[in-house]
Amino acid sequence: MDAYQVVHFRGHWFERGVELAELVCRVRGTSLQRIKPFPWWLIKLASPFVGAFHEMLEMRYLWQVPLQLNNERLRALIGAEPHTPIDSALAATLGNCTSTARYPRQLAQ
Repeated sequence: MDAYQVVHFRGHWFERGVELAELVCRVRGTSLQRIKPFPWWLIKLASPFVGAFHEMLEMRYLWQVPLQLNNERLRALIGAEPHTPIDSALAATLGNCTSTARYPRQLAQ
């Protein structure tokens, strides 16, 4: 192995960005009706005044084109890439999320 080498962890693949939101709703037991399109028009409108919004617009293409990391080097080093089942990973992550416990009324709407 070289002193420096780029090794990608492929992770879970979602062809459509909204799939992750759909999985979160399924794991949480909430309605898919809560999923709304991201207001890119608002980000564009506010971008001259908010630097972070300008930067978000530059990265928008990442939501418009499929992008997968190539994990061939990692597999060559360690064999099969380990994966936690996505439902288990989301349930553990959301179970540790304190913001939902603080604001249950707003999130339930």
